[in-house]
Amino acid sequence: MKKPRPAKSVEMARYSLIWRLPHVTCPGEPVLISVDVERGAKCPPEVLALWVPGGGYAVTWQLLNPAPPRRWSIEAKGRVRELNLKRRLEKKLPLFASMFAEQELARRPDYFAGKDTPIPAKKANPS
Repeated sequence: MKKPRPAKSVEMARYSLIWRLPHVTCPGEPVLISVDVERGAKCPPEVLALWVPGGGYAVTWQLLNPAPPRRWSIEAKGRVRELNLKRRLEKKLPLFASMFAEQELARRPDYFAGKDTPIPAKKANPS
């Protein structure tokens, strides 16, 4: 028996009319109007009624409650890294791809196991 899915929360978006000319000072309020709507709804007519093409204000759209990013598991990350390595080598060096892939897998086992390695900080230029 399948479990019922939890009800999805309604995602909301905001349409705004905002001043978008950085080199010109805003003649009035930086935000003329903001209207919250359900995600996927068209721009409300009250926002479009105030918009003038070339007037300096732009209609903008912004998600109010975006979903958190989905993270890959360590195993999936390692599997994809290994497949990408083999694919790149097969494309550039089809004759020696397996040999170079084995060398690279032996050289960086943690990376191809899916572990993130810290990027070393660049040294400052002594000038």
